[in-house]
Amino acid sequence: MIIVRLGEIFFNATEVPEAIPRGISQRESVNELIGGIRVTDTLGPSYKDISFKGLFRGILSIERAKYLDSLAVNGKQVTFTYSTYSYLVVVKSFESTLRMGYQIDYEIVLTVVQDLTIPINFAIPISFSDAIQAAYTEALDLSQFINNGGIIGAMGIVGLALEAAGDLESATTGAITEITNSISNAVNSVNGAINNITG
Repeated sequence: MIIVRLGEIFFNATEVPEAIPRGISQRESVNELIGGIRVTDTLGPSYKDISFKGLFRGILSIERAKYLDSLAVNGKQVTFTYSTYSYLVVVKSFESTLRMGYQIDYEIVLTVVQDLTIPINFAIPISFSDAIQAAYTEALDLSQFINNGGIIGAMGIVGLALEAAGDLESATTGAITEITNSISNAVNSVNGAINNITG
């Protein structure tokens, strides 16, 4: 479960929302010149409001809801953190519904003042297993497009070997050898099909 915090309150159990949507758009000033040329000036990011809902339960649920009431009333800027995201926000609105047995449904909307999240300015590399799986999927699509029985069968054997190996980062030498052999057979099948076409 991810950590969700707003101001001084940590959300837990049913209080934690199932989803927290977020969005960013770039503000732009676009000038159209003669000939259809466009000059675009970027004005910085614009963040969509963050909204989510959950359920307070237990004898302290009313007090916890009242704390969020106070954030909406005073309009002070507080920190909102979930997972690896962090923002300086203002509580735009807070709605709650009191049920029997100390249960309170809540829904809250936050206006983003500043993004405090540490940016990542480079592409995160995929794992070795993901790279191999992506290459296999692409090769399988091509084999089905070619529609050659021998190639499709060879690719099926490659798929079985990959499935048996599991996580390639921790695969055994025998599993890697099996994959290598099945790939070699697939290459031979492709070469054979090419020779039949060109021969």
